[in-house]
Amino acid sequence: MTRPWLACACALLLAACGGRSRPEPFAPWPGDPAPAPAAVASASAAAPVTGSFLIDLPTTLRLAETGPLQVALVEARLARAEAEWLEAAQRLLPSLLVGGSYWRLDGLDQDNQGQFLDVGGRDWLHFPAQVVAELRPGDALFASLAAAGRRDAAQAGAASARRQVTLEAAERFFELQEAEAQAAALRRAVTIAERLAGAIETAARVGRAFEGDVLRARARANRARLEAEGADGRRRVASARLATLLRLDPRVDLHAPPEPLPVTLVSPDTALEALVTDALSRRPELQVAEATLVAAEREEARALWGPFVPAVRGLASFGQFGDPGRDLETRKEFALGVWWTIGPGGLLDLGWQRRVAADLRAAELSRLGAYEAVVGEVVAAHAEAGARRAQLDLARLQVDEAGRALGLHEARDRLGVTVPLELIEAERAATQAWLDLIAAASGYNRAQYRLWFAAGAGERP
Repeated sequence: MTRPWLACACALLLAACGGRSRPEPFAPWPGDPAPAPAAVASASAAAPVTGSFLIDLPTTLRLAETGPLQVALVEARLARAEAEWLEAAQRLLPSLLVGGSYWRLDGLDQDNQGQFLDVGGRDWLHFPAQVVAELRPGDALFASLAAAGRRDAAQAGAASARRQVTLEAAERFFELQEAEAQAAALRRAVTIAERLAGAIETAARVGRAFEGDVLRARARANRARLEAEGADGRRRVASARLATLLRLDPRVDLHAPPEPLPVTLVSPDTALEALVTDALSRRPELQVAEATLVAAEREEARALWGPFVPAVRGLASFGQFGDPGRDLETRKEFALGVWWTIGPGGLLDLGWQRRVAADLRAAELSRLGAYEAVVGEVVAAHAEAGARRAQLDLARLQVDEAGRALGLHEARDRLGVTVPLELIEAERAATQAWLDLIAAASGYNRAQYRLWFAAGAGERP
C-alpha cells in the first residue's frame, strides 16, 4: 500500500521540476479590462494577427496602465522594497537558536569546592535542550525606519513611472494620428493633382496650354504620389511603435481617427504660478526625492546612534547528564548578557559614518535638483502650449485662405482664363496648408498633454 506522505512528496517533486510557465510575449495581462477595439490585436507571437484596428486616445491610455513592461518592472521593484522593509521590521524580534548537544567527559573534572575528580574510564552524557535569543534593538529600529523610507520612495517611483508611460503612450498616439491625417491629406492631394494634370492635358490638346505645362502637371502628380507613399510608411512605423509600447502584436495595423481635433486639457487662462504650485504639491517625482532624503537621514541616525544601544542575548538550557548506565541528573542553565560592538558595524566605524553622510548630501542635492527640474518642466510646457496655440490659429487662417485661392483658380480655369502654372501652385499651397494645420493641431495636443503631465495631474485626463 502506497504511503500518503510518499505520494505527496512525489507530487511536490513533479511540480518543482515542472517550473513556472512563462507568458507569451504579447499575451493579455491578467486582470485587464474588457478589450477595446485595438485590444483585439493582443495575441501571442505564435498566432499571427492580421487586419486593421481603430484605436483612440482613451483606449491607448487604459492599455498603457497595465500592458507595458516598464509598469511590470516598477511593480517588481516596489515588491522588492516592501519585502526589504518587512525583512528589516522582522529584526525587531529576537532571533532564536534552538538545539541540543552531546558531551563526553574524560580525565579530570572539578566540583563546586574546587576539588578535582577523576572521571577517567567513565562516560558522561549531556543531552540539554538549549534556546538562545539575540536582539540588536538599536540597529534593527533604525534599519526598519530607513527601509520604510525606501519603500515610500519606491511607491512614489512606481506612480511616477506609470505617469511617464502614459505620457509616452499619448505622444505615440498623437504621432500615429498625425501620420494618419497626413497620409489622408496627401491622398487627397494625389487626387487633385491627377485631376489638374488631366485638365491641363485637355487644354493642351485644344491649344490653351503647351507641352511644358503638361509635363509640370505630371511631375506634380508624381510628386504627390511619392509624398503619399512616404506618409503611409510613416503611419505604419508609428503604428508599430505604439503597438510595441502597449505590448500588442506589432504586425497589426493600427489606425487613429484621421482628424487631429485640438484637445484643451489646461485652460490658457490658467496662471503659470498656479500650475507651478500644483506641480510642487502633486508630482510623484518630488515625493520620491523627499522619501529618499528621509531614508538617508535615518541611515545616518543608524550609523551614529544605533551602535550606542546595546545588543542583548539570553540563554536557557535544560537537560540531563551523567553515567548512561545509571540514573541521570537534571541540569538547568540561564544566562543574560549585553554588549556593544566597537569597530566595523559598531561604535567608531568612521567609514560607515562618512558613507552615510555622503549619501545624505547626495539625497539633498537630488531633492533640490528634482524641484528645479519640475519648475523648469512646467515653465517650458506652459510656453510651448502658448506658442502651439498661436501656431494653430495661424494654420487655420492659412488653410482658409489657401482653400479659397484654389477655388478661385479652379473657377478661372473653367472659364479658360487661368495660367496652368498658377493652378498647380495653388494646389500645392492648399496641400501644404493642410499639412501645416495637421502638424499644428498634433503639436498643440502634445503640448497640452505635456503641460497636463508637468502640472502633476492624474494619469488620464
